[in-house]
Amino acid sequence: MRLCSVSLILNFVVHGSWASLPHQTPDDRRTVPAPLICENFTDTASDIYKVKFHANHTLEGHVRHTGINVTTFERFLETTVPLGYIAKIDRDTLDNFIRLDPGVIEVICDRYVSITFSPLLGDSNFESNATQHLDKRWSITTKRGSASYALQMMASGHKISTPVNDMGDYDFLDTAVQGVDIYVLDGGVCLAHSTFGGRASKIRGLAPTDPNPYGPGDMQDTVGHGTAVASFAAGDTTGIAPFARIISIKIDPSNFTEGSVVQAIQDMISNHRSKFTTAGFRGSVLNMSFILFYSFQDINDALNDAAAAGISMFSASGNQGADLDQHPVWPCTLANVNCIGGTDNNYTFWPSTNRGRDVAFLAPAKDVYVALPGSPNNFGFRSGTSLATPLTSGTAAIFTSWLGLANNQAQAYVRSNVQVNFISGVPVGGAGYFVNTAINDVWKNADEPFRRAGNMPHQGLPTANVFNAESNGFCCDQPPVVPPEGPSDRPVTLTPIPDSTTIETVATPTNTKDSTLNDNWTIATATTTASS
Repeated sequence: MRLCSVSLILNFVVHGSWASLPHQTPDDRRTVPAPLICENFTDTASDIYKVKFHANHTLEGHVRHTGINVTTFERFLETTVPLGYIAKIDRDTLDNFIRLDPGVIEVICDRYVSITFSPLLGDSNFESNATQHLDKRWSITTKRGSASYALQMMASGHKISTPVNDMGDYDFLDTAVQGVDIYVLDGGVCLAHSTFGGRASKIRGLAPTDPNPYGPGDMQDTVGHGTAVASFAAGDTTGIAPFARIISIKIDPSNFTEGSVVQAIQDMISNHRSKFTTAGFRGSVLNMSFILFYSFQDINDALNDAAAAGISMFSASGNQGADLDQHPVWPCTLANVNCIGGTDNNYTFWPSTNRGRDVAFLAPAKDVYVALPGSPNNFGFRSGTSLATPLTSGTAAIFTSWLGLANNQAQAYVRSNVQVNFISGVPVGGAGYFVNTAINDVWKNADEPFRRAGNMPHQGLPTANVFNAESNGFCCDQPPVVPPEGPSDRPVTLTPIPDSTTIETVATPTNTKDSTLNDNWTIATATTTASS
């Protein structure tokens, strides 16, 4: 039997928790309908509306006022920001029942979001009999053989002789990144793939065959993109952070709306916050290996909420070879999102990478080894900035795990440990910052696992811990320390999250991009005529 097979199965989300109620009399309803706001967008979703409630209104109260069990509507999705729901509603029901509920503030036409997954180029697949690694204690220098060139380059403290070939040694921190959640906002992840070793799950605890709450279809990976992306972040044999947890949030590039994507992000934020008092939790990272050719303000606002909640975010720059200064794409041009470009195994800028001042970091993207759906041991070679992005997300997860960064400062540690002037062919005005795990950094102290880590795990959260830390001789009872500066051409100011019984996170400045590359920059608006 083929697991996570690439086939599309459509199921609509249907819920119902209340019995059908008789319609209420006109006296129970408002005489003037709630405003209907439908801007003149070409991507307006036909008959799909966002119903916004007053703060003291409830879904059950709405059902009682209208006499209609709206939870049975096609495409129904209860929302928390704004409070209310999204559903496909015929105009008669909308005007004569929904908009007449006094608890409804307004109704907004939803928009389709045209999401472009950076295509994974290449078609080389094969089966592997590789076994999974067992959990061990933290170790400063643990080697794995048969590693892809990408992992070798990102863990090396120096420039390796080129071309860097696959099947070399890779240094990593054994059992590091436990306690970190890497959210993969993508086309689904094949949980049954052997490379995840049971560490992958779906948002809301959903099963692969459960209906997708954010749109049509179920939660399975139907195209293979999300599985490859997740494996490069945290795959046992393929990933830069092979002990992190993967949480899949499925979005379909062809049939998702702005409102549903916003709610998916809000669900991620709620899940992140719910773990603050969970022993062993260290923090969260969001990976977005896709681009939008237009700006959606509600999605931008939701991502800003995620940053405020302490989640570091990384997004693909895209594979169009375009100048983002002239033709911006989202979300990678947002201030709180780190935009990732690609290289090859010769430390050369990959020509298909979109370029510009907003491309913050570079990581391997050409002909890299990843997991693919179809069977538990299916692997292959693919190319794309979609894959450079999870390498960076996974690197951020390594720093998050050791330092207990429940705020979104992991991106500052990524920036402070990049390798400068390693990549040739970087376009004028672009950043040539090559992402590195800093495990073998020449400026690293002997007792720390990576540069600027300090010689002990930080106790950033009240009940958090680092697995097996004591058995490595690291003391966990001391207060956090500021990572040492040391000799550096990349100074950075970092504020570790303090010991506290409070569950609030420490927010970083709004503009987390490199100010030396983004002087006087502003968030671009949707003026480009490009299409997907």
